[in-house]
Amino acid sequence: MNPDGIRSWLMLIATGIGLLGSIYAIFRKTLNKFFTDNFKESTESLNETVHLLNESVKKQSEMLDHDFKKIQEIDEKESDHEKRIHTLEDWKEFTNGK
Repeated sequence: MNPDGIRSWLMLIATGIGLLGSIYAIFRKTLNKFFTDNFKESTESLNETVHLLNESVKKQSEMLDHDFKKIQEIDEKESDHEKRIHTLEDWKEFTNGK
């Protein structure tokens, strides 16, 4: 092969490598942007979902605490009645002799 032929082949290979490098850089930048944007959106969505779940759990916890306190009050009242009323005389005392 003559030197001009080798030089032209080397130039063609170098141009091809440069072109492939440019395509790769554009492709990589596009993929990076795509995945970064999607990751940010999914992270924001996930954070919002977690926040809503936390709020729901807090409300449920407050409702359960309230219900538990009511149950305790009812239990205390019932246990007071049970402690006081054992016989007919206790019942008369409890109902003020009626």
